[in-house]
Amino acid sequence: MRKLHLFVALVFLFTCAKAQTPDKAWKKYEKAQKKVESNKTEDAKKILKSLTDDYPSEPKFWDYWAQIQYADYLYALKNSDKMFDNISVSVDSKDGDKKKDDSLANAFMNLFQQVKPSKLAWKETIRICREGMAKSEDCEYVNMYIRMLTIDKNPDTLVSENAHKAFMKGEEAFQKRNYADAMKYYKEATDLEPKYFKAKLYIGDSYYGNQQYEEALKYYKEAEAIYPPSLEARKYVYDVYFKLGMYDKAYDEALDALFYFPEYGFFYRLDKAAKQNHKSFYRQWMPREVLPIQDPANPYKGKDKGWLAYIKALNDIKPYCNDKGIIVKQNDLTTSHYAEVYAWEKLLEAAPTDPKFETARKMKEKDYLDCYCLFSLYHIDNQEQYRDFVSNNRSKWMAYINSLMYN
Repeated sequence: MRKLHLFVALVFLFTCAKAQTPDKAWKKYEKAQKKVESNKTEDAKKILKSLTDDYPSEPKFWDYWAQIQYADYLYALKNSDKMFDNISVSVDSKDGDKKKDDSLANAFMNLFQQVKPSKLAWKETIRICREGMAKSEDCEYVNMYIRMLTIDKNPDTLVSENAHKAFMKGEEAFQKRNYADAMKYYKEATDLEPKYFKAKLYIGDSYYGNQQYEEALKYYKEAEAIYPPSLEARKYVYDVYFKLGMYDKAYDEALDALFYFPEYGFFYRLDKAAKQNHKSFYRQWMPREVLPIQDPANPYKGKDKGWLAYIKALNDIKPYCNDKGIIVKQNDLTTSHYAEVYAWEKLLEAAPTDPKFETARKMKEKDYLDCYCLFSLYHIDNQEQYRDFVSNNRSKWMAYINSLMYN
């Protein structure tokens, strides 16, 4: 059900994190919270920047920073962009006529689009989330926001106006916890638009609110069938399975979600379901100094031999790849199909005894280096490589996951 699921995960995240981070850091964190309460969000961001620099593995700091930045993005989208939306650029032709479609005018308009407050806020949100994914394993909001902003699609863009009106009436009733009326209006929306994803999903929420879990599951599954990549629907399906004690089905649901997008929330859920069968899932994650896609304005300044070799390898293999990092041209560099895997091969060659890469070496020996660097060390920059890999190697991926299960 909405809100409740995320809250439970974050309580777990916060409890685990606080035990590992010193009190002085949490005092600074509380100071950042007070800055936000006083509408001094820029001051809060500076504090959180300092905290993430000093304690990069702490997920709570990254998540709160991402929350603040995402709120700025939503505000800009709703308010600050208005003056930009009213801008019209035209260029005088030689005979004095205005040409609205002139290439120069279009160039100016494209420039305006790039400096719109929402665009700038979007870029900063993505930057924070990309860094957070690389530095901390257990970020909930970081993973969620970057998925929402770069991967998720809205399956309901073509719903009719009448269906949308019925849906909004359902929303009003739901906010008042009047689940019976909410259900009635959501069903009215799906009568008009049978593939209305959100309406189907929220019928499930209404049943969930009435503690009618099996009915909720039915509608969650129908929503999931309309748009299978939706992790929102899969979270709800998983949680109902778990509540009903159907742990094997919950485990399978977590696997299916990870197939689309390996985010922290489902790694946690996978382990939670596995524990019901007296097993534990160990992801084998490690932080990374270098992002898969480098920012030319902020190049890597470290001296780590492994990461330097990684960067060089990505540049060397680039001419043989498509724009997604999938190797599509014949070459003498590697037999791999993915730039990320080749880069890790060269990293391990350059740092053969570095202890922080010991797990990677063991995975390479077991022919699981591709699974390790694309799944265990998943980063949003490699999303297209990951999806191509698991779509074509699902049995290997499943075998790898089973190898990470411990009694």
